[in-house]
Amino acid sequence: MTRRSIKFPKITRLIYTIIFSTFLLTLFSGPSFSLTTVMMEGTSIKLHWTAPGDDGPIGRASLYEIRCSTKNCGLDTLSWWNKAVVCPGVPTPGPSGYADSFTIIGLEPDSTYYIAIRAADDAGNWSEVSNIYSNAYFICADANSDNNINLMDVIFLLIFLYRHGPAPDQLASCDINSDNSINLMDVTYLMNYLYKGGPPPICN
Repeated sequence: MTRRSIKFPKITRLIYTIIFSTFLLTLFSGPSFSLTTVMMEGTSIKLHWTAPGDDGPIGRASLYEIRCSTKNCGLDTLSWWNKAVVCPGVPTPGPSGYADSFTIIGLEPDSTYYIAIRAADDAGNWSEVSNIYSNAYFICADANSDNNINLMDVIFLLIFLYRHGPAPDQLASCDINSDNSINLMDVTYLMNYLYKGGPPPICN
């Protein structure tokens, strides 16, 4: 029996080349990741992100650095990073894929902060600067961000939850009963506060 070699079409070879190149780039690049969630309370900001690896998604990063500033980043991310304030007390990275977090304290109320993070591997290679995460302080239960808490916030929240309406500018402002979820219970809590003399909103 004659053994025939399998010939892949050019487009198939191109796809395999792209996949293999992407794999190598991921395997041998430094750690890369981004901030995904910010929760605010008083003068603190709690950050959440997924831990990168030492070599792409493999292993464990060696070091984090988080910086923040009240100045917008603009187009020059590295220049912004070099001028931003280093946040002390950042934890040691968890294993790759682990949910890491850190709370920045001592911030000025009613201020907008711009925050980013980088990670280094055991060879001292630093990742690129993450996404620049910005989030202004919010008023708990001010779902429509008009600096008032009233029936319009109830309506806004109901439309968001059940009519596919626009999302609140600050999702954390809508966890009105502080149970780490946004649902009808928050609407009920707010209605009770506005019209029944119930307890005030207590967002995390």
